[in-house]
Formats: sequence, C-alpha cells, structure tokens
Amino acid sequence: MTASVRRKVTILDAMILVAAIACGFALRRITDPALGDFGAWDANWLGRVSGQSLAEAVPFLMALTVAVLAMRVRRPRPQWRRIFRQPGTAACVAAIVPLASAWLQFAFAAWRNPGFLDPLSGSVDLRLTQGTFLAGLWVLASWLALAISGRRRPERSRLDKFGRLVGLGWIVVWALVTLGSMS
Repeated sequence: MTASVRRKVTILDAMILVAAIACGFALRRITDPALGDFGAWDANWLGRVSGQSLAEAVPFLMALTVAVLAMRVRRPRPQWRRIFRQPGTAACVAAIVPLASAWLQFAFAAWRNPGFLDPLSGSVDLRLTQGTFLAGLWVLASWLALAISGRRRPERSRLDKFGRLVGLGWIVVWALVTLGSMS
C-alpha cells in the first residue's frame, strides 16, 4: 500500500480562490434577476428571511465548487479512485451535475430571448433556482452513498475540509429552501 500524497496549500491555490471569489461577484451580477426567486418560495417566515441571503451566497458557492475541483486535480494528488472517495471532492462533483444542467438551460433561454437578462424586465428564471436547490440534495445523496457503501475515505487536508465545507453550504441552501417553502 502506498503512502497518501498530501499537498500543501500553495500560492496558486490562493490565486484560484481569489479568481473564484471574483467569479462569484460576476455571477451575482449576472444572476441578480434569476436568483431573486428564492423569495417567491417564502410561504413562511424562514423563506422571507433567508431568500435574499441565499440569492447572495449561491453564486459564491457555485464558483467555490469549481475552484475546489480545480485545486483537487492539481499534482501531487492521491490516486483518482482515492480522490473520488473523499467527501469534499464527492460533494463538489455531485453539486456540479445539477448546476451544469441549470446553467445550460439558463444560457439557452438567454440565447433564445436576448431581453431575458435585462434586470428591469422583472423576468425570473426558475431553472437556476431549481438547479441550486438540487445541488444540495445531490451532495447529501453522494455523502450517504459513500457512507453506506463504506467507501468514505476523508483526508486530513485543508483541501478536503474546504470541499466538505462547500458541500455543507449546498446542503444548508437545500434545507433553507425546503423549510422556507413549507407552509
């Protein structure tokens, strides 16, 4: 059995994080009319309180999800089969699937209707909201699958812990939207 390869955090990792935060600000600006729909699910007080906070946090979670995956594939790294057993990587991979689907649908709708992204039009797109809602559910399902199968192999590195924190963020988004939409 080989010893696990642990990589220290480097300046390039810090640059990836800074770029992810910048992309989060850009995504927040682009999706302002689309992600404002979290408030439409506010059948109770939790939905009213958390709606704007979710609309502010979700673009940063999207960017950080991609950033964690970009940092995880850099060398030196463990073997691929070990990487996908780590909860942080599994969370980010699981969150990418519904997010990519939602962004493709959002981009196609924006391409078909150029006035779609106009903040003054008041148009709200449910595709991104549903994609971000499903990301938390996919993360939870991936963690349950790893735990039930006995293949969960967390690494004691900052990178895996950061991936777990991003995954926990997606689960919190899912829980707040679910609890906020209940009447």
